[in-house]
Amino acid sequence: MFGLKNKLVLLFIVLLIHNTCMDLFSVVDNSLVVLWEKSIELKTIITHSVLVVLSVLFYLFINKTLFINKKSEKSSAPSIK
Repeated sequence: MFGLKNKLVLLFIVLLIHNTCMDLFSVVDNSLVVLWEKSIELKTIITHSVLVVLSVLFYLFINKTLFINKKSEKSSAPSIK
């Protein structure tokens, strides 16, 4: 359905939104506090972006490693005639 590049872009977007939303809200003393000033700082945006890029690279590494292992298992399996 989607190519790997599209999956990685969607994963990046979803993780960035999730990470930003999780950092945007804070529950203190049974009340919800919105930390929007802190969320738009450059340091926070860079930190979120770095974390998301590392997560996407980890997903890509795991995906490629499992694909190579599955491919090698299929090629090394004895063929029955």
